[in-house]
Amino acid sequence: MQNQRRESAFSSPSDERSSTGLENNIAALLCYILAPLTGIVFYAVEKESRFVRYHAIQSILFGVAAIIISIAYNIFWIIVSSFSTIIGLLFSLGGLFLSLLFFAAWVYCLLKAYQGQKFKLPIIGDMAEQWTSR
Repeated sequence: MQNQRRESAFSSPSDERSSTGLENNIAALLCYILAPLTGIVFYAVEKESRFVRYHAIQSILFGVAAIIISIAYNIFWIIVSSFSTIIGLLFSLGGLFLSLLFFAAWVYCLLKAYQGQKFKLPIIGDMAEQWTSR
């Protein structure tokens, strides 16, 4: 019930017009294509649709978080690999799992945005909602 109240703060994508000239669901989908870059572009361009701006901010945060986590994991992997080849191989598998996890989350974002749904990724979604409300 709380999610319904939170989501009601945003009008549905069909109720708004996008200043990009695109349908809202297409603009929201495009925010995620090259996250965080396309999110930045749509955040700068979109002036009317809170739905598109929300997805743009969530895309920026998701892209930046994925980059930072990947870099940190790779640095850690390099350090661990210098001590033990076997542990380094295990961390390589962990890196593969992390990459698949980010890919699955990215595809999920694309699908939900295209369906015109406002969804929240953990932690990032709340931050995006707060920034959109300003």
